[in-house]
Amino acid sequence: MEKNCNNIPLSQIEKQKKYFYGSIINLLYLREANSPYVDATIQTLINQISGSNRFFGYQPEVLTIVSNLETARREPTQFRKCILDAANLVDTLKGGDSNV
Repeated sequence: MEKNCNNIPLSQIEKQKKYFYGSIINLLYLREANSPYVDATIQTLINQISGSNRFFGYQPEVLTIVSNLETARREPTQFRKCILDAANLVDTLKGGDSNV
């Protein structure tokens, strides 16, 4: 089993990527259901993704994912596009397999 420079198995990083992808896509459903937790969920994801930045080797895509989430929160007309862009960028992160 391969490990990254932080001795974290790539399989664990892959599972984290799948979690991020699913959580980001779930924001679309939360918003459609007019959930009062959309903003809090976005902030939680921003915190989790930012906290995982080191494990992903400080790839620039992490910053773009966080930016897309922040834009989705602040610009309602861009919500869907930004969420889909953020989810697609999760798959481009190096570490683990692609195609989450």
